[in-house]
Amino acid sequence: MKDHNPFQARRDELRTYGFRVLEVLLLLIFLSLLAWLFMKTLDYTLPFVLGLVLAIFLNPVVRWLEKLRVGRLPAVLIAMIGTLGIIIGLVSYGMVIIVQET
Repeated sequence: MKDHNPFQARRDELRTYGFRVLEVLLLLIFLSLLAWLFMKTLDYTLPFVLGLVLAIFLNPVVRWLEKLRVGRLPAVLIAMIGTLGIIIGLVSYGMVIIVQET
């Protein structure tokens, strides 16, 4: 029969907890470094980030248009022109409201 040492079990728990804390700290350091690097290169990466966000939001519309038997290229063009039209319309409306209020 094996001897059960309560101190050894507690030491193993503390070691596991310590490794978990170290893992979280390293992850936070890595994410902080990544965020800092992203902010430093934002002038160069911003067009790609905006393009990625736009593509993610337009993809469901493009897929829906493809289900209606519209080709991929015309579907993308329709979605982009429609989105840009909505954005331009909202900005114009906002400018008109600002001018009227002032």
